[in-house]
Amino acid sequence: MLLKKLELAKTMLLRAIQLSLLSLSILIVGCQTQQQQACLQIQQQTSNLPNTLQLADYYVVINKKSVKGIANNLSALTWNQDTQTLFGTLNKPPTIVELSTTGDLLRTISTKGIRDPEAIEYIGNNQFIIADERHHKLLKATIDKRTTFIDGHSLPQIKVGEVQKFNKGLEGLAYNRETQTIYASNESDPITIYKVTGFIENQDITITEINKNWSLLIDDISGLHFYQPYQHLLVLSDESKLILEVAADNQLVGCMPLIRNQHGLLSNIRQPEGITMDDQDNLYIVSEPNLFYKFTKK
Repeated sequence: MLLKKLELAKTMLLRAIQLSLLSLSILIVGCQTQQQQACLQIQQQTSNLPNTLQLADYYVVINKKSVKGIANNLSALTWNQDTQTLFGTLNKPPTIVELSTTGDLLRTISTKGIRDPEAIEYIGNNQFIIADERHHKLLKATIDKRTTFIDGHSLPQIKVGEVQKFNKGLEGLAYNRETQTIYASNESDPITIYKVTGFIENQDITITEINKNWSLLIDDISGLHFYQPYQHLLVLSDESKLILEVAADNQLVGCMPLIRNQHGLLSNIRQPEGITMDDQDNLYIVSEPNLFYKFTKK
């Protein structure tokens, strides 16, 4: 009799634990998906807006491809329209990488004097802007087909913003070719996007912050891309697993969740760290440790 009572008590205790864990998991999932649910609502509300990318129509065609030759720390992405290839960064060791549009490693370029390259942006004529997260610096480098090494100590460079917390510095770059404006984002604490003018043309430099009334939807910024035809900024968030489309007047006009069962994804994009688009409006994302994604419109 006592044994039966003990077994019954054990069963009831296990059920109570299971229910508690289930409740906890539901709570956690709810917290994780609030932003994605808001994003899906934004997709519906902006589906008929003219002159937007219509991010809801994008579908993954290369899904979670491991880039051979890169073991870890793949971060940042930019499109070079002159070579029709992609460039990204690794921070351990600090390296620039060139990728094909199918996610194959084409070459690596070693560096020194760039401690933590977290973003890269092509600005034309073999010129790139590189963001050093740790030192809050932007550097201007030449990379052509013969480049195998970059010495950051000898490059033109400027400081943008102030380091607030360790490993929470410059994380994204974008470029408006018409105005020669660089957009540089601080990852978090606080989320900030700077507009930098004058650095490209070697003129007087101005640095201002843009309004971010949409930033409550995300917990960080891990990448940027400027879509030239519409003058819109794409903002990538690693922690929130979202892409935001922001118009020139800083209004939110689109959103794309990077989670399972959305846009053909089989699983959440683990740690999206870089975003860019090519001349055909294909969308590319890289994720640590070495994952490559390509999206196209349906």
